[in-house]
Amino acid sequence: MKGPSLVPFFARAQQPETGGRAFCQHFERNSVFKPIRHGSVGIIEGDFQYVVYIDDQRGVLRPLAEAEVWNLDRSAEFPQQAAALRNLLHERFPDLVQKS
Repeated sequence: MKGPSLVPFFARAQQPETGGRAFCQHFERNSVFKPIRHGSVGIIEGDFQYVVYIDDQRGVLRPLAEAEVWNLDRSAEFPQQAAALRNLLHERFPDLVQKS
């Protein structure tokens, strides 16, 4: 997995700043001979998690404090945050996530 080195993080004695960005992906039931059409990709940035379900391009936004609630979507309450995170996912996975 590509990403920045964690050596500076572990070398510091003090606690790190909160925040940062992490991407995740979960692909299931896909043929190795065809484009990916099933699964999800997500991003965690700051206090939010945003997940796009590849099958129908549905995106959901959850505050990290409520991330365990799988059927929760706070996109309507935080539309700018949802759009910004979706655009970051599109930049990272342009073949899987449609732009907002």
